[in-house]
Amino acid sequence: MATRLDPSQGIITIDQVFGHGLNPNFPDYLGAKVGFDCCRPFPHTYAYDRASYKPVSLDGLDMDVPDIRRADAELD
Repeated sequence: MATRLDPSQGIITIDQVFGHGLNPNFPDYLGAKVGFDCCRPFPHTYAYDRASYKPVSLDGLDMDVPDIRRADAELD
């Protein structure tokens, strides 16, 4: 959105559309939604290419990965 959205033309608001009833802003399952046009302009130019990074090897690095368990998993 930071590099491909033109706020003056790329934001649309649609009123009175179906939404989730648990959202307090949608009392009768109807409310407003917003859409963002963040598409890459055509014809494609270098200015809108995504950033790329040089590959980096992780060999030789010490990585501490914690043991994460689901709350409902049985304990040993």
